[in-house]
Amino acid sequence: MAPRRTHTKSRKGCQECKRRKVKCDEGTPACFNCARRGMICSLSTAAPAPAGSPDSCSPSDSDRQRTSAAAGLPGSAGPGLVSVELANPCLHARPSIAETWGQGLELMHHYCTVTAPSMAYRLDMQHVWRTVLPGLAYASPFLMHGILAAAAMHKAHLLMARRRAYADLAVYHQTAGLEGFRAALTKLDAGATDWEPSFCFAAIMVLTMCWQPPGSHGEAGDGQPVALTPGALDLFVFIRGVWAVMEPSEAQMLDTPLAPLAGNGVSHRLDPSSFNKSTLRFSILPEDMFDALDDTSAFYETTLDGPSRHDYVNAVHLLRRAVWMVAGAGAQPESHMIMFIPYKVEDNIRLDIIACRPHAMVFLAHFAVLLRALETRFWYFGGLANRMFAVVDESLSRFPVHLDAVLWQRRHVFESYES
Repeated sequence: MAPRRTHTKSRKGCQECKRRKVKCDEGTPACFNCARRGMICSLSTAAPAPAGSPDSCSPSDSDRQRTSAAAGLPGSAGPGLVSVELANPCLHARPSIAETWGQGLELMHHYCTVTAPSMAYRLDMQHVWRTVLPGLAYASPFLMHGILAAAAMHKAHLLMARRRAYADLAVYHQTAGLEGFRAALTKLDAGATDWEPSFCFAAIMVLTMCWQPPGSHGEAGDGQPVALTPGALDLFVFIRGVWAVMEPSEAQMLDTPLAPLAGNGVSHRLDPSSFNKSTLRFSILPEDMFDALDDTSAFYETTLDGPSRHDYVNAVHLLRRAVWMVAGAGAQPESHMIMFIPYKVEDNIRLDIIACRPHAMVFLAHFAVLLRALETRFWYFGGLANRMFAVVDESLSRFPVHLDAVLWQRRHVFESYES
């Protein structure tokens, strides 16, 4: 086991971070965790606005509730499946145009020249990220905020000395973008036809929400990764909620410049039954991954019964399809080759994942292996497999049979971290 990292304990953290038992960066007027989760931070020193004013925000319990997207799922298994978190709009004073003009130009330049090419390998997909999305963003402020948030996250990833400054910029633009995105989803639900900006914003968010700045949040007081950090399990909630709304527009993509991004919708229909396993030798995946998936299918067959067994065996088939596509791409896979899984998995399994139930953790461990492989290619996946496995280990600590079922996955996630 790798030695624990040295760290500085948080002695004056906010109440919300103490409650969640995560490391607080003690930033003001709000720590990074609270800003990212849309919570009122106890470190805020801003005086409340006068009662009755239109901009007043009182630190009541209702202010701590998460804001959800107005997207309904027919027959969904629970109310939490479509939540889209928004940072509290009263948490920070919005900077003026003069304050953000130079930063916006800097971030847009970085996005078009550096970030966009890093989002995909295929040249036609790079063209969509670099040219088509900014073109749509000229008339869509919330999409522009999404693009600038992605650029700020990328710069925070690349420039360690200014990581906190760019992470704060990313939170600001992400918050502003999500507010506009939620309003756009409401209009789409009411019959609006301008779906392209919403689709593009969703595509950005699905990827960038995976990223976390190292050392900013998601660590417990002892420096170890903590379970249920944003981007670990929330990924399954966000993707399901967003794409359930956007899926009806996907058929229209083929006749638009966004067509190269349509791969997200066809991946689940591929049949890997005739796939040559030897191709794994020339990919970024473990050579014995199909054998490991066969073992997991057998595990579900012997430990589950009824509808649950059927759903979990089908979930393993989703993993096989992802392995097939990633292996077939050789050294240059695309992120959509695995990111269809959080959307296509059955709702009852998604709820089991959020509840950290043992059988779902075995499935999640395999997904972490896929994430770890793509982490070597895409910056926005950095550390997500490690954080996800922290959830698995914590959840299975009292289930030795299930712990044995994730030994292969743990080896391929953590040995690659140490190498």
